[in-house]
Amino acid sequence: MKLPPLPAVAELLRAYHVRALKDLSQNFLLDTQITDKFVRSVGGVKNKVVIEVGGGPGSLTRSILKDEPQKLLVIEKDTRMLPLLNTVQDAAPDVMQIIHGDALAVDYEQLLASAGAAEPDTDVVVLGNLPFNVATPLIFKYLQMMSQSTGVFKYGPATMALCFQREVAQRLIAPPNTKARGRISVMAQYYARVRPGFVLPSHVFTPKPKVDGEVVVIQPIQRNSIKGGDEPNTHARHCVNDDGSQSSNGNGSLVPFADLEALLKAGFHSRRKVLHHNIVRLPKLASARRPVEMAKALIETCGLSPNKRAENLTCDQWAQLALAYASLEPEATASTSSAT
Repeated sequence: MKLPPLPAVAELLRAYHVRALKDLSQNFLLDTQITDKFVRSVGGVKNKVVIEVGGGPGSLTRSILKDEPQKLLVIEKDTRMLPLLNTVQDAAPDVMQIIHGDALAVDYEQLLASAGAAEPDTDVVVLGNLPFNVATPLIFKYLQMMSQSTGVFKYGPATMALCFQREVAQRLIAPPNTKARGRISVMAQYYARVRPGFVLPSHVFTPKPKVDGEVVVIQPIQRNSIKGGDEPNTHARHCVNDDGSQSSNGNGSLVPFADLEALLKAGFHSRRKVLHHNIVRLPKLASARRPVEMAKALIETCGLSPNKRAENLTCDQWAQLALAYASLEPEATASTSSAT
């Protein structure tokens, strides 16, 4: 939509005496060429329902509105930003809605329903220049929603383009056998297709942070919904392998978020240790009479060497290991290990 003339964002920041707060990890994007590129990174948002996470002073908000979304829902925690966002909302009252709240605590299903977007196959896009200090917990929250087809993803596979500190972005997209590979790499790549968008040098932010940013595009993989504590549903999974290709989980079972997260927390606990020395801390193995031997045997049942390190495994292999561990019966663990 063509917005009426609005004061420049920099002018509004001065007029309302608003400065970025260090304790909120705020760094604003004021260049419209960059915010327009942000919108293009998801192929545009025309006629889509857009959730903007952290509207800030409204720079990205304006670029989103220019592309004519069906609805724009802007989540902003900082009360100081509301007058600046209200200025933009006044120019598009039928399209834009401001939600004063924390993106980590928002009820996304209720939000979409209140916007009239609670319909199957609703085309939802999530965009955000995230404060670096909340980016990691927020992406884990979204991944959990993704795995269960709840929240933002209840009505369809919402595409996200989010700006992270570049170090975090590199971990999100890191393939196996790289130093950047970690828990967040596997979680993201197991539930979604993750690709780099574009790098944002530190000088494009106001104020200038010490590190660069990077936009990452995250597209959920089609799957059946799964609720916390449910048995895994049957559905082919795809993830990034060593060579960058997509592979599917051999047995086709979807690993629940909590199961995969628990395994990865143990597996990446100490990067210098080989895999069996890390996963031995998992409850079913730790309670065995011979936990190290049990850990080795579990890994070998998946066709893997127990001497691999966590960063060597593909998503596919982590999924197989998670399912193998889930199939262990706690009461059978000790008797099985004593027979080893």
